[in-house]
Amino acid sequence: MSDLAEHNRQHFDKVATTHQNDFGELIEAAIREFKARRGWITPALSNSPSSEAGKELRVLDYACGAGTVSKALAPYATQTIGLDLSLGMIAEYNKAASEMGFSNEKMHAYQYNLLAADTDSDSVTSSLPENTLAPFDVIVIGMALHHVSEPNVLLARFKELLKPGGVCVVMDMVPTDDAPDIEGVLEPSQLEVMRTIGKRGFTEQEMRELYEGAEMGKGFDYVVIEEKFRFTMFGHQFRVTGFMARGEVE
Repeated sequence: MSDLAEHNRQHFDKVATTHQNDFGELIEAAIREFKARRGWITPALSNSPSSEAGKELRVLDYACGAGTVSKALAPYATQTIGLDLSLGMIAEYNKAASEMGFSNEKMHAYQYNLLAADTDSDSVTSSLPENTLAPFDVIVIGMALHHVSEPNVLLARFKELLKPGGVCVVMDMVPTDDAPDIEGVLEPSQLEVMRTIGKRGFTEQEMRELYEGAEMGKGFDYVVIEEKFRFTMFGHQFRVTGFMARGEVE
């Protein structure tokens, strides 16, 4: 497992029970955006899941955390799978699924690292039930791509897990001139959190190149979210500009 992945696993295990309070405003705003843009993601998410044969709609929520993406989209899918490095976050995710009244078959998370090599003895992977990684209709990574060491490799992995015509969605930060100076605000003892970040956001051109490189450039779109995302870190409040990008398997 890469150093960046291990830093993220350790950090999010520590903050699993407090993360939803500190990032509460951001989480609620993200949920609103995903709900509002269901049809933009794919028309198949516009309505409640159909019970008709052949109408299955599977969603993968990667780096799922406590379930921000799944809380928004699971009601409109037949099955939602969460994957994360942090066991603490997975516990919060599965608690949320239970509170929403969903069975394990409907919405459940597992510890798994899609970037771990098969020979990596330190990989963070649990034993997944059979067909857990069967092809998905939609794969989403919400506010987590900036924590990934190799975004291009991850998107290529997503492509492998999508059905023909499947959709990949990324929500993350725009690298703007007014991005918060987190290092200038936090105490030296608090700067360990910066070791969880691989990149300070992605421009439209960078995302287009990532999607095209992964052969998911069809229907590419990049939308800057008008309302800034707000979050709290060590008692300090910050605001960042977010975006949503989507592309389909070519």
